[in-house]
Amino acid sequence: MTDPETSPGADHLLQQGIEAARAGDHATARRLLDQVVMLDERNEKAWFWLAAVADSVEEKRAFLAKVIAINPLNDRARRLLDQLESVAAQESAPPAEPEPEAEPRTLNMALIIGVLAVLGLAIVIALLLNQGDDPPPEGEQPTVDLSGIAQATDLPAPDDAQPGAPAASEDETPSGPTRTPVPTWTPAPSATPPARGPATPLPSPPTGMGGRIVMRSGPVLGDERLQPIVMTAPDGSQARIVSENEERGTAPALSPGARYLTYVELTSTREQILKVIPLDRPGAAWFWGGAPRLDRQDMPTWSPDGNWIAFVASSFNDQLPDLYRVTGFASGEATLERLTQDNSIESWPSFSPDGREIVYAVDMSPTGGATELRILTVETGQIRNLTGNGNTLIESSPDWSHSPSVPYIAFHAQEEGSTQSDIYWVPADGSAPPEKIIESDASDIHPRFSPDGRYIMFSSDRTGNWDVFLYEIASGEVFQVTTATTVDIATDWSP
Repeated sequence: MTDPETSPGADHLLQQGIEAARAGDHATARRLLDQVVMLDERNEKAWFWLAAVADSVEEKRAFLAKVIAINPLNDRARRLLDQLESVAAQESAPPAEPEPEAEPRTLNMALIIGVLAVLGLAIVIALLLNQGDDPPPEGEQPTVDLSGIAQATDLPAPDDAQPGAPAASEDETPSGPTRTPVPTWTPAPSATPPARGPATPLPSPPTGMGGRIVMRSGPVLGDERLQPIVMTAPDGSQARIVSENEERGTAPALSPGARYLTYVELTSTREQILKVIPLDRPGAAWFWGGAPRLDRQDMPTWSPDGNWIAFVASSFNDQLPDLYRVTGFASGEATLERLTQDNSIESWPSFSPDGREIVYAVDMSPTGGATELRILTVETGQIRNLTGNGNTLIESSPDWSHSPSVPYIAFHAQEEGSTQSDIYWVPADGSAPPEKIIESDASDIHPRFSPDGRYIMFSSDRTGNWDVFLYEIASGEVFQVTTATTVDIATDWSP
């Protein structure tokens, strides 16, 4: 059964990423795991594996901190993070000056003590990782390179069990002790992933395009502390932080006219809620606090008239996320409507141009099905399938064009057996099968139509870094909006 917190396609990518990490292919593992956390930012296991294949101590620390933010009870991640913090403190400490007239014997002892310190740290980490574990199968012993402090801090990756979740061995009774599963991957020396795509940025977009793009932008993928929400013109100019008090959040979306911003906030009590802020009234904010209580609120989208927000959430009685919509937040008298209630995992809703229908991705794996796109008629509750390709495509993140001249729905999907996502579109009436329109040797995700229907915005790591791009439908030309070294993930293009 698929984890209800895992977005469509994320589980498949996670397993491929784990396999690549165990094979020592850090570059492939990193690319796949990056895609997992793009689709499911609260995937604890994916963040733990990212810490295992990260290239630097700074990234390992950031990824482990993300694991702890998702699951504060993950003691293993917390202890490993403490070890890395200790290493960082030692590396930043000024070296001790030798005594002015030290004898050669004294200097040799200092060298020996230094080597022993490095060995001691490695032994502590090894003991920490294997504390209370059964002996691993032959040939799967994790190893730690003791040739230097950097290798001593490489993290063996967890096994298939959720990090921090103890697993009982077969000879234990239910009342007996529990044990953390043994790491089964032997780390290989970290390697910098090769750059993909052109060595220089693609052409800049034309100026004068309408609307506003909203994105998350920061130096570390998925770390909300470093990724404020940024609004920019489509050509990348006039960028400014728009989240309240530079507050961090995920899945940002702008209302028509860019008057309101909604995004997902992770509260101090670990709840995941939608927050709506008026951009012309700093300090004002609204969030759903009524009944029923909703957990894991995510993936908001605005109706074309700006009156409704559709999103996904789980009630505290149902574990799988369903579709909801809410209105009246501006007046403070919000009305909530539940739109679906089934045994599937709904995600990424998008309104039709007239606001009467919603397209969304549905993962039917909990009942043995595949991932498809569906369309819901809001007034009647009638649902019809837009795609029916089974496991041939794993669809996600659809967007309905609001231009009458482009009656299409764009989405990203992963082909069966592939390790990356491409951009497709399909006629909104389902009169033809999906067609691939944007393809590269990297991953292209989160397509969003421009207000006039002439362009499709998407995010990609095709240049070796996650940036925002525009695809001109008429010519097929691709333009690059962002070129900085930050991780830029765009999620909305508002008129």
